[in-house]
Parts: sequence; structure tokens; C-alpha cells
Amino acid sequence: MWDDVAVLACPIYSWYCPTLMKSVLDRHYGLNKFYGSATGSLWSGNKAALFLTHGYDREYACTPFETGVKNLCVHSSLEYIGMYSAGDIDNKASMHTKKAVEGAKLFVRKIAGERPDISSI
Repeated sequence: MWDDVAVLACPIYSWYCPTLMKSVLDRHYGLNKFYGSATGSLWSGNKAALFLTHGYDREYACTPFETGVKNLCVHSSLEYIGMYSAGDIDNKASMHTKKAVEGAKLFVRKIAGERPDISSI
């Protein structure tokens, strides 16, 4: 509750996150009060961002999980900052290229509230 940004980082397997990340997301409801007569979210006003690795192209691989996280943000009154991802199309080394590392650095600056030009990532 005291953090400004929740950064969720995981690989994407079969168009969604692994079991451990799914468990974290399923248990987030402890921060929401939407049962009985209670209303509100204990973490409303905070932000959420995604760091993902994946096979396939980004849109095809990541859209189902990103949509789920966007829905979580709406339900929890969180601001969705966005997603950075690196794809493993040919081999794992493709996630460690200069472009991938620089893109991740720019996205971290965005999360920190800076306004870098991330249109190329």
C-alpha cells in the first residue's frame, strides 16, 4: 500500500503468466474491499507496470495477460503505466541485445516519472 508503483515482471507462457504470478494476482483482492457493504481499494491511486519476456511477437504473446492486468487496474483504481517486453524469437540472447537493454532502461525512467521518448521501444 505504501508503494507508488507495483511492477509485475514475469515470462509469458501460453499467453499468460506462470502459476506464481497468477497466485499473486488472485490474492490482490485482499487490498480491495468489494464484499458485503464494504467498498473501495486500499491501493487506489497507485500505479502498475509490466516487464515481460515472451516468444512469438509482442502483441500476439502479451495481449491476453496485459488485458487481464488492465482489468485488474480498473477494478482496483490503479493507473496502468504500460508494458515493456523482450521477445525470445530466435534464442535467449535476443533478450539481451543493446536495444532490449536500452528499452528497459527507458521504461524504468518512465515508471520513475520521467518523460523519456519511448516511442521507439
